[in-house]
Amino acid sequence: MKAEESGKEFETTLMEKATERAQAVALTLMDSHSADCKPFSVPFACRGNLTEGVFIEKDALPTQPSHCKQGEGVMASRYRSVSLSICAQRFCLLIFALVLLLTSPSNAQPSHSVEAKMLENAPVIDGHLNESEWQNASAIEAFIDPYTARPADDQTRVWIGYDKEAIYVAFHAHDSQPDSIIAREIRPGASFEGEDRLGFGIDPFYARQDGSLSWFYVNALGTQNESFTGGRANKREWRGEWLAKVQRVENGWTAEFKLPWNILNRPGGNSPKTMAINFERFQARAKVESRWSRASLNSRPEQIACWVGVQPPPPAERIQTQFLTYLAPEWGKENRSRSMQAGLDARINPTSELTLVGSLNPDFRNIEGAVEGIDFSRRERFLSETRPFFLEGGDFFSLTSQYGIGRLFYSQRINDFDAGLKFFGKPTPTTSLGALTAVFGNRIDSVINLRHSFPGRGSFSLFTTQRQEPGARNGAFGANFNRQFGHWYIGGETARLQQNRASASSFYLNYEVPRLFVTVRHIDIAPDFVPALGFIPDTDRRGAYLYTSYFSQYRSGNIQEINADLFMNRYRRYNRTRYQEGAEASISLLFRSDIRIGMQRERSAYSDGQDDVVGFWVNGNTSNRFRQWNLFFETGKRASKPSRYISAGLTQRLFKQVDVSLNSSVFQLDGRTSQQILTVGWEIDAKRALTGRLVRRDNKTNWYFVYRSAGFTGQEIYLIVGDPNAREFTQRASMKIVWAF
Repeated sequence: MKAEESGKEFETTLMEKATERAQAVALTLMDSHSADCKPFSVPFACRGNLTEGVFIEKDALPTQPSHCKQGEGVMASRYRSVSLSICAQRFCLLIFALVLLLTSPSNAQPSHSVEAKMLENAPVIDGHLNESEWQNASAIEAFIDPYTARPADDQTRVWIGYDKEAIYVAFHAHDSQPDSIIAREIRPGASFEGEDRLGFGIDPFYARQDGSLSWFYVNALGTQNESFTGGRANKREWRGEWLAKVQRVENGWTAEFKLPWNILNRPGGNSPKTMAINFERFQARAKVESRWSRASLNSRPEQIACWVGVQPPPPAERIQTQFLTYLAPEWGKENRSRSMQAGLDARINPTSELTLVGSLNPDFRNIEGAVEGIDFSRRERFLSETRPFFLEGGDFFSLTSQYGIGRLFYSQRINDFDAGLKFFGKPTPTTSLGALTAVFGNRIDSVINLRHSFPGRGSFSLFTTQRQEPGARNGAFGANFNRQFGHWYIGGETARLQQNRASASSFYLNYEVPRLFVTVRHIDIAPDFVPALGFIPDTDRRGAYLYTSYFSQYRSGNIQEINADLFMNRYRRYNRTRYQEGAEASISLLFRSDIRIGMQRERSAYSDGQDDVVGFWVNGNTSNRFRQWNLFFETGKRASKPSRYISAGLTQRLFKQVDVSLNSSVFQLDGRTSQQILTVGWEIDAKRALTGRLVRRDNKTNWYFVYRSAGFTGQEIYLIVGDPNAREFTQRASMKIVWAF
């Protein structure tokens, strides 16, 4: 896009103003993070073209070493906590916490505010920032690097407006080295790891809590990704269609977004609304994250910026209903079997705040599950969820903390069902509700969770789970709360089984300041506390743990990032014998060369022996998933016996479209266990891909390959040879066709 002379002068002047404002904001943030909420906008009247933009990863400090797998790690592998053991004490403490939530004011104010402006004419979404299209929008500037509390070296500008159809956002991401902009992913839904990216977050309910914003991202190739608060399934019609276009310009790159109102859950009513918003940018070359609001490591969720005076369109008069149906013919060599399976999913929005999802005869067999590792564990391993029915609105069914008593609802316990129904959403801006029922033969599983939030202060929730089978019933009920006092957080949870009155509870105290996180948690879980729908890997224990982590990034020197943590615990069984007692520490360094090295040390005594191990790891090209490699080595004693674990992995992109990944691991303890995973994927284009995987564990081998034509609206086709979740190769072929209507 070529700018006229007046446009260039205008941009130069505005950039100088932006820098001055960014410096002023930075100084304010270093002194105080509770600035008054005063709307501002930057008017302009030039005849040139516009240009400016932003992204950052989530601002919570990591709580586990970077080499750990999802669902594992220093904290996630233990699910620790402790609490009072007398029911009356638990009840009184919860009532006291609720009183605190209801009576304590929140003093923190939003860090920024911007006036909502309705556009008379919608801009053309093509990535070209035309000044005449955006001159009536609100202009935003002054992006801050949270780790320095200073303006980012390459600044970003944003414009935002709306009409009755959609929200419109424009970015100009200035870059002093535009030839070094990094963009790789072409498939929608990619994570954009190590790539330049821009993001816009919004919470129409203005909940002012961590995780309350839905985020929309784009990389410099125009590939889109989104993350909806509450969770959404992956089918494009259900996730919602939105538009993003990008352009490279001589001083960086630009992007334009169009977000239709109908893809967002939002409050009803005709009165003007205040919504929470933020803008983020990640600059891959400099590895710098910057953002507009909450632009400090010391910021809190109640300081999220507010978008004032928004008048969204009223909810549709007709109830919105969407259907997905699938047809899956299958051929198997065993018994020369042939079968035909069909199912139906429905998504209904009775209001703009609530969602109803139903599923008949879902196809779980052709969904690739997580591959379980072979490294040492005394507990059942947690496996992440991949099934669409449980992903849709999944966050509304998070009952208890994995770092506390465990997960009272673990969707993998419902391995299959004939019919399922779930209802979730926000009846009011501060109240969320989730209810789920699944029927499989004579078995009925159900979950209910009701949560009330106190914006800027905390939340309180009540929940129950039930499994009913002929001659058996397993039910649990409980409550949890959390409350914030500046840098201090308190919270807890308690649950009880109906059939045997066994109970579990956990209470914690957290302290969070920039770069440092400390938590102390008590736990009390009865020996026979085994909820049928829960993931409670540790029972029969009382005790406490302390966990602290330090995380920081540096903008100069050879070291880019440091992450260190310390974990100590002490648990006793109900008969007062030792369950676990020990300490574990780790440290890792990420160098400017994109290599991460780390080590960990653990010494713990258990009822079945002692663990005394030391581990080392090194990861290369950590920000480029197409050229990564990693090595991990652990040696010492597990359960007082000699132990050794070695793993190595390599991922390479070949011919610009073919990804090859090889992971191998060997574990020695009372014998030898090995596992190798080879994955080859051909990314034909943004819609089509061919993937094959071979998993060999000891003497058993499974392989399969899948052709996918999916990711966009319309018909999706899958061709599967083999069984993705079997332990050994199964001679079967299946086709799956999905329609949305």
